[in-house]
Amino acid sequence: MFYFFKEYEQPFFNICADVDVTSLVKFTKERNISFFKSSLYLSLKTANEIEPFRYRIRANKLIVAEVIDGGSTVLNEDETFSFGYFDYDPNFEKFEEKASKELKKIRQSGKISQSCKMNEMTSATTQ
Repeated sequence: MFYFFKEYEQPFFNICADVDVTSLVKFTKERNISFFKSSLYLSLKTANEIEPFRYRIRANKLIVAEVIDGGSTVLNEDETFSFGYFDYDPNFEKFEEKASKELKKIRQSGKISQSCKMNEMTSATTQ
């Protein structure tokens, strides 16, 4: 796979899957916490725990990133959307606090977050 992707300027791929999130929906509603931030946190937690998801190409060599962060579309109040970048933190409370600040910043500006680290991230979208 390395040789297939190594010639790409931005070598990445996408995984789409149906995931039963019934338990997570119930959990977040019972605790009055954001489903979006919870699902993004769990996606990043999983991605960081699986070494091949942290593979990156640097100087034509395969490396293992120490941490990968995430990006996602964000619905603005005027029903347009922006794109935000979220630093992963293994502590959910810290992740949630930083994600809340990022969401507020994005929604106030209506613009794409400027903290992009494309080579060090994974992305998530919701339907």
